[in-house]
Amino acid sequence: MTALVPKSCARALLNRKAEEIDNLSDTGELRWVFDVAQQGAIRRCPRYWLKEIQSPNSVRGLDFAAAFALMVPLAMRSRLATEEVVALLCSSRPSVWYMITKGEVRAEKDEAGRYWIEKASLYAWLQSRWINGR
Repeated sequence: MTALVPKSCARALLNRKAEEIDNLSDTGELRWVFDVAQQGAIRRCPRYWLKEIQSPNSVRGLDFAAAFALMVPLAMRSRLATEEVVALLCSSRPSVWYMITKGEVRAEKDEAGRYWIEKASLYAWLQSRWINGR
């Protein structure tokens, strides 16, 4: 999986100030930016696609479906383990648990007590959080 990274990582890799990163996002120069903040949050919690930061031309013309397939290249699987979603979003287990308990994504619990998030619901959730896709 190709991770999404927080602003601090984007700043370090691009050698830019926070305000410059915000401007790149707001103008669409950084196109693949997602707000992973919990519903009702006052502040945005942006995540930047690492692949775009490292190789912008390789992802510039992609639509959301193609980008998601590169971010989550588990074509044969219809579900992702909670830990995989935590890693993808560069988030915390409590944040992903919040997504599950608030019904933002659909998940099933297996016999071992592990939650599996439906890939289709993660697709819809991430698409709704795409800042430059609105």
